[in-house]
Amino acid sequence: MKVRDFSSDLTIRSKSSDRVAPKVSIILPTYARAQTTLSTAVESVLSQSFGDFELIIVDDGSRDGTADVLSEYARVDDRIILHSYHRNSGLPALRVNQAALRSRGNYIGYQFDDDVWTEDSLRVRMSELERADQLAVVYGNSEVSFGPDEGRKSIALGGPFNFAELVRQNFIANNTVLHHRSLFDVAGMYDPHVILRRYSDYDLWLRFSQYAKFIWVDQTVSLVNANLDNSLGREIPHFYTLHRKMISIHRDRFLTPGEIENYDVVDVALFADRLTESEIENYRRNVAIPFLSGFNDYCTEDELSVAASLRGRRLNLMTVKPDFSTS
Repeated sequence: MKVRDFSSDLTIRSKSSDRVAPKVSIILPTYARAQTTLSTAVESVLSQSFGDFELIIVDDGSRDGTADVLSEYARVDDRIILHSYHRNSGLPALRVNQAALRSRGNYIGYQFDDDVWTEDSLRVRMSELERADQLAVVYGNSEVSFGPDEGRKSIALGGPFNFAELVRQNFIANNTVLHHRSLFDVAGMYDPHVILRRYSDYDLWLRFSQYAKFIWVDQTVSLVNANLDNSLGREIPHFYTLHRKMISIHRDRFLTPGEIENYDVVDVALFADRLTESEIENYRRNVAIPFLSGFNDYCTEDELSVAASLRGRRLNLMTVKPDFSTS
């Protein structure tokens, strides 16, 4: 399944086509949060003290009234561009990439439907980014609150950039990042592969760090609500070795704006020589098949048949009489 296969049902609504291109393109993917946190997230962007931006909101096939909520916001603020998909992809990183390919700003920022920006978030980050004399990523601090299962505890995320520390673990919240759009041309975009659904932002920071200067702003610029229902961190299992090995594979050339439409988000043929047979088997059984079972709106019947039959090795099934008869 290629990235291009997920575009056939896109509808774009915009009143800003005649406006001068903004400095910043902000991308906000959403799915089924119309009745909870979506409005707060959108309003935190629209109320920014820095206003020269377009806000591309990507509705990934919601069926909970999201379209009505977003239509009202778009009616009163022409900075909003709505990307609506009839079907759900299950791949937020893919939807962010699709929006970024159609964005007009020289800088790219990210917001999410369960998070909030502080009032000066964009202004303080833009001030640093516009002073940069090279390709750069600006990020700030984030207050991260965890869900009810953890008793609503909070932690602070951020800190001075240290590559060794980043390799050890991600300390940069996705919605605190602002960067030059042209970084995509050299480092590639988010990797939308199913393996990296949970870690596409972390993977992107590691790839960006090979080409760009990272600048830390020691201010709280976002509030993150982590581990909510239907969030990636809550719903997707963690396979440490598989994820780490995938991140270590050089994929930049496949993820640039000119190439990413041909990128396969499920197959592992590109990386098979770096994975063991058991890792491929683990991926097929525990990652690919569960994903296709839950998110198959874009699959053809033939593709689903192939997915259902994927095995790294042949298995035999033994059935004995007590399994089907107690007589």
